[in-house]
Amino acid sequence: MLKRLVGSPLWLLYLFIFIGTLLMGMFLLHYEWEQLQSEKYHELKNKNIYEKEIAKITLKNKGGVLYGISRQLLAIDPIQNPQAALAIMEALVANDPEIGGFGLASPEGQLLLVGGVPATRKLPHLFEITKDHALFEKALKSDTFVVGNTFYMPLLGKWVMPIRSAVRNAQGEVLFVIITGIDIAQYQKRHELDSLNLNFTHYYISDTAQIIYKFPTHGKTAQETYVTLDEHILNAVDLSTLTGDTFQMFRIQNDLGQEVLAVLSYLPKFDIYIATSYPVRELRYELLTYGLQNLLLFALFLVALFLAFRLYARKENESKRQLEYRANHDILTGLPNRYSLQRFANQLIQEKQAPQLYLLFMDLDNFKQINDTYGHSFGDELLLQISKRFEHLHTPSSMIARQGGDEFIIVTTLTSVDIDSYCNTILELLQEPFVIDKNMLTVQCSIGVAHYPHDAKEIDALLRYADLALYKAKQNRGRIAFYTPQLDALQQRKHLIESNLRHALAKNELTMLYQPQIESATGRLVGVEALMRWNHSQLGAISPMEFIPIAEESDLILSLGAFALSQACMQIESLWSASNTHFELSVNLSVKQLLAPQFLEQLDALRAQHPQASGRLVLEITESLLIEDLHGALRRLQALRSRNIGIALDDFGTGYSSLSMLHQLPITQLKIDKSFIKTLSTERSDANLVATIITLSKNLAIKTVAEGVEEASHVEKLQAFGCDILQGYYYAKPMSIEALQSYLQKLHL
Repeated sequence: MLKRLVGSPLWLLYLFIFIGTLLMGMFLLHYEWEQLQSEKYHELKNKNIYEKEIAKITLKNKGGVLYGISRQLLAIDPIQNPQAALAIMEALVANDPEIGGFGLASPEGQLLLVGGVPATRKLPHLFEITKDHALFEKALKSDTFVVGNTFYMPLLGKWVMPIRSAVRNAQGEVLFVIITGIDIAQYQKRHELDSLNLNFTHYYISDTAQIIYKFPTHGKTAQETYVTLDEHILNAVDLSTLTGDTFQMFRIQNDLGQEVLAVLSYLPKFDIYIATSYPVRELRYELLTYGLQNLLLFALFLVALFLAFRLYARKENESKRQLEYRANHDILTGLPNRYSLQRFANQLIQEKQAPQLYLLFMDLDNFKQINDTYGHSFGDELLLQISKRFEHLHTPSSMIARQGGDEFIIVTTLTSVDIDSYCNTILELLQEPFVIDKNMLTVQCSIGVAHYPHDAKEIDALLRYADLALYKAKQNRGRIAFYTPQLDALQQRKHLIESNLRHALAKNELTMLYQPQIESATGRLVGVEALMRWNHSQLGAISPMEFIPIAEESDLILSLGAFALSQACMQIESLWSASNTHFELSVNLSVKQLLAPQFLEQLDALRAQHPQASGRLVLEITESLLIEDLHGALRRLQALRSRNIGIALDDFGTGYSSLSMLHQLPITQLKIDKSFIKTLSTERSDANLVATIITLSKNLAIKTVAEGVEEASHVEKLQAFGCDILQGYYYAKPMSIEALQSYLQKLHL
C-alpha cells in the first residue's frame, strides 16, 4: 500500500492531504484544548468570585451577630450570670440554623460556657479539642473576629467552622473570647441548592493552610477533608502576591490526588483564601467528545476523499490504459502501431530470441481510388476487414502492425525458406473479394521485404530498406520485392536528383525541346510536343524519365510545370508569328498541377500574355489522373475545354482507363503509347488493339496520335488504320527552338 502511495503522484497527494489533515486535526485538537482550559479558567474565576461573595456575606453576617452578642454579654457579665448568657446564645442558635453553637473561652483557652450545655457541667479546654493555637492567639490580638480552623465539637456532635472575637474592657484587657461555630453540614446545604455542577469544588483555606470548608467532599469524611494542605500544593502557589482583587490560576493535584484546574483568591478582611477547582479529567472528557465528533468528521472526510481519489484513480488508470493502448495500437483497426512493432522487434533482437527476422512493408494498391470512389468510411471498413484477415498472422514470434493509411508492417522470425510462401499467403488473403455495403471488390497489395541481420541490424534501418523494396514492388503493383544494396544506391541517387532539381530553375539548367507531330494523311506538320530536358553542370544530362517522377512525388512538379508552360508558349509564339503557321503546341500537365487551386487563374494569366496560344494549346494528361481524383479532374478538364484548350490523353493503354470510359472524358486527342507501336509489325494482338483504339476514337470524334513511330512499316500500318497524327524518330527527334525554326524553314522550302 505504501509503495503504491509513494509510487503514484495521485496517492502521494492523498497521503499529503491525509497527513496535512491529521496535523491540522492535531493542531485543532490542541487549540481546542487550550480554548477549553481558557474557557474553564474563565468559568472557574466567575464561580470563584461568586463563592467569594457568598463567603464574604456569610462571614460578615456571622461576624455582625458575634459583635452584637458580645455587647449583650458585656452588659450582663456572663461569668457571673451564666444562665442569662446561655439563654442569649441559645436564642441566637434557634434563629440561625447555620450557627452550630456559641461558646465563651478564657484568654487561656478554657471553655467557660457552651450554648446547649448546662453551666454546671465541666467543660474541656479548647486546645484539647483543636490544635488551633495560632489562630486563637491571633483572635486575642485582633480587634475584629478571626476565622479559625474547622474542628469537631464533641459537646455539640458537629463539625464547625469557628469564628472568634476577643471581648475587652475599657482598659483593653481581654475578658473572654466569644466563639460561634458555623455548622458545616448546614452550610453545605446552601451549596447543594446553589450548585449546578458538582464537578466544581470550592475550598475555604485558612492562613495556616488548613482546609476549613469544602464542597462537595467527594465521599470523603470530614476528618479526611478538613486537614492541612500538602506541601506540594503550598509550593505551587504564591500566597504573598494575592490581594483582594487578584486571582491565581494554576494546574495541580488536589487533596484527593486528582489533577485539577484551580483559581485562588483572597478575602483580606477575614484572612482566608477561596479556591475553586475543576478536574482535568472532566475537561479531557469534553475534549474527547469534541475530538470524537471531529474524528468522525475527519474519518468521513478521509473516507469520502479516499473514495473520490479511488474513483479518480480508476478513471486515470483507465485513461492511462486507453492512452497506452492508443500509443501502442492503431485506433481504427486495433492492430499494433509502428512504435509497438519496433519495440517488439527490438525485444526479439535484444533477447536473442530470433537469430534472424524479416520485416515486411505492405501497401494496398489503388486504395486512394477506392476512397475517392466509395468514400472514406467505405475505405475504413475495408481496412477493418483486411485487418481481420491478417489476425491469424500474429504469433508469439511475429507481429503485424498498421503503419497508417493503407500501409501495414509485419515482423516475423520465419526462415528464408518460408518467407516467399508467407508473402504469397498475404497476397492470397486479399484475393478473396470483400463485401461492403453490398459492394464487392478485390484488392491487391505490394510488399517490400528486408532481412535481419543480413540487410541491417537496427529496426529503423530495416524499416527504411523495406520501404525502398516496397517502392520497387509498387512499380509493377501486386508484387513482392526484396531489398538489395542497389535499391539504397537508387534511393541516394533519387535524393541527389531531388536536391539538385530544387536549384535547377535558378541555375538555368532546364531547357525545352520540341518534337514535331505529322499529319498522317498529308505529311504536314500539325503540332509539336514540348519536352523538358535537364543538363546538370556536374551530373550531366539527366533523363526526364528519371527526374520527372521525382518531381511528381514532391511539389517541385508545380514549379517545373509552370516553367514548361510559360517557356513553351513564349518560344513557340515567336514561331507562330514568324512562320504564319497554325500548328498546335502540346505541353505535358501533371496531376498536381491540374488539381492545384490556382491553376486555372495562372493559366488565364498565361493566355493573356500569349494570346496566339488560344485555340492552339493542347495539354497532355496521363491516365493516373483518373486514379487520383476522377470527379475533380473531370471538372477541371471541362473548364479547360470551355477555354478552347485541347486535351490529350497520353500513354493510352498502359494505365487504368478503359475504352468504355473515353466518352466520359472531354478529350480531343488520344495518344497511343509507343510500347504498342514498337511491336505493331510483329505482334498481331497489338496491331488489332491499335486498330480498335483508332476506330473507336474516330467514332467518338477524337483524334489519335501514335507515339514512337520509328520505322516506315509503322507509318504504313498506322496510315492503313486511319491514325490521324504520327510522332517519333522516323520524322524527327526532339529539338531546340532554334533547330525547330530551321526544321520549319526546310518544310516550307
